[in-house]
Amino acid sequence: MKDPLFLHVQQLLKLNSIPFDKTELEFQIQSHPSYPSLHAITGVLDHFEIDNIALDVPQTEEILEQLPTSFLAQLKIDNNEDFSVIKKRGKSLDIYNPSSRKKQTIDSSIFLNQFTGIMVAVEKEVNKKANTYENTRSKDTITIATIILIALTFFLMQPTFSESAIFVFSILGIIISIAIFKQAQGENSVIGNAFCNGESTTKSCNDVLNSKGATLFKNFKLSDLSIVYFSGLALALFVITASQNTISILYLISFASVPITIFSIYYQIQIVKKWCALCLSIIVVLWLQAGVSSLNTNSILEFSPQSASLILVSFAIALVSWNYINPLLKREDEFKKLKIEYYKFKRNFNLFSSLLNQTKQITIPNNLDNIILGDSNSNLEISVITNPFCGHCKSVHFLIEDILRKTDNIKINIIFNVNTNAISSDSAMVSNKLLELYHEENLDTLLKAMDDIYENPMAEKWLVKWGKCNNEDHYFTMLKQQKDWSQSNDINFTPELLINGKSYPKEYNREDLILFIEDLQEVSSIPNTIEPIKT
Repeated sequence: MKDPLFLHVQQLLKLNSIPFDKTELEFQIQSHPSYPSLHAITGVLDHFEIDNIALDVPQTEEILEQLPTSFLAQLKIDNNEDFSVIKKRGKSLDIYNPSSRKKQTIDSSIFLNQFTGIMVAVEKEVNKKANTYENTRSKDTITIATIILIALTFFLMQPTFSESAIFVFSILGIIISIAIFKQAQGENSVIGNAFCNGESTTKSCNDVLNSKGATLFKNFKLSDLSIVYFSGLALALFVITASQNTISILYLISFASVPITIFSIYYQIQIVKKWCALCLSIIVVLWLQAGVSSLNTNSILEFSPQSASLILVSFAIALVSWNYINPLLKREDEFKKLKIEYYKFKRNFNLFSSLLNQTKQITIPNNLDNIILGDSNSNLEISVITNPFCGHCKSVHFLIEDILRKTDNIKINIIFNVNTNAISSDSAMVSNKLLELYHEENLDTLLKAMDDIYENPMAEKWLVKWGKCNNEDHYFTMLKQQKDWSQSNDINFTPELLINGKSYPKEYNREDLILFIEDLQEVSSIPNTIEPIKT
C-alpha cells in the first residue's frame, strides 16, 4: 500500500499538470523529518522548486471561490482530520481518495462544514528539476516492456492455440506473482494497490501473505514458488516451441497444480479466515491453464525425453535465478528503508543546530569591506570565505546562488581568502575586479562575473571578458584586509561557511545547508536562539 501522503501530493501535481519523479517524490516525503505533517508537504514541494503556498483560510463561500481549481485541503470527518485532494466543479467539489482511486462529489456547503481551513495549493512553473523528471521511467515500466518483447518473440514462432494460451497465462501469472511478492515485502505495485485496497475483516492480502502457511520452508514462501513455477513454465514453453517439441508434460504439470489451489482456498477459509484477492487471481490463472490442458487430453500420454530435459533445465534456471535475485531485491528494500531513516536523521534540525552551536563563534567586524548579497538587515547571516580558483568553492558558490533564489530574507557575506603576496597574481586580479564590480556595477553583473570564473577558472580569458580592475591599489587593500581577517581567525582553507558567525558543522556536507535554511530563518528571528554576529 502506497504512502497516503505521497498519493495525495501525487494527485495534486497530476491535476495541475506538473511533471515529477514518482520514486523521488515518495522518497523525499517519507524521509522528511516532519513527516507526515503539513510541513513535510511544503518542504518537499520547495525541494522540487514547485511554487506552493500553505494557508489557513476562512471557511466561506466567498473564500472558496477565490481558491484555485484544485488544492489539498484538511477535512474533519468523524473527529478525524485528514488531507484530501479537492477539485472545484461549479457549485460542487470532487474529493479524491488516491488510496482507493475513488472520488466523491459533494456540494460546497457540505465541504465547508468539513473543511478546517488549512489548505495547500501549487502553481505550475517550468523548471529544470521538473523537466529532468518528466522522462523518468520506473522499473515496473521497463519490466513490462521486457515481458512484452519476449511475448512478441514467442508469437513470431507461430505456436498452437494451447501453447499460446498457456504462455499468456504464465506471463500473467508472473506479473501477479511479482505483485504478491512486493505486497508480502510491504512494497508498492499497481496490481497490489488495485487488489488489496480497502482491506476488511473478511479481506486482507497482508494477513494471508504473512501467515505461517504462506511459508513453505525457511525463507521460501508460496510467492517465491509462484514466481519460479510461472517463470519456469514460460521458459519451458518458449524453448520447446522454438525446438518444435511436444509440450504434453506441461499439460500434466498444469493438472498437478490444481490440488495446491484447493489447499490455498481451504487455508484462507478455515485457517486465516480472510481472503487474499491476489492469491485468488493466481488460482484463477492456474485453473485456466488446467482448462486449456484438458482440451489436449489425447496428447498427454505423449512423452519426449528431449522435452522432459528442456522442462527440467527451464525450471532449474528459474529456481536458481530467483534464488539469486530474491536476496538482492530484499536487500534493495532494506536499503531503501535504511536510506529513508538516514535522511530523516540527517535532516533533523535539532541535531544540526546542536552541532552548530558547539562550534567556535567568529566575529565579522564592521570595517571588513566584503561583498554583501541579499537582505543586509536579515537576522540570518551566512558568510562564505572563498577563492575563485578553489575547486570546492564552485559548488558552494552555486549553492549560495540557489539559496538566494529561493529566499529573500537572508544576508550573504562573501569574503575572499586569496594570495595577496602579489597584486599581479591571478587570484588577486580576479578578486579585485569582483570587488570593483560589486561597488561600481549592479548585483546582476557581479553574479554573472562570479558565475563565469567559478564555472571556468581561467583568469586570462575571464579578464579579457570582464576587464582588469581600474583601481587595483584601492581594492587590493580590501583584499588584504579580508586575508588578514581570515588568518587571524585560523581560516586557512576555502571554502569555509559561517552561520551567524558559527562554523558550519563538519559532520554535514556543505550542500546540506539548503535543507535547514527555513529552520535557520525561523530560529534566527527568536532572540538568543542562534547568537547573531556582533558588529
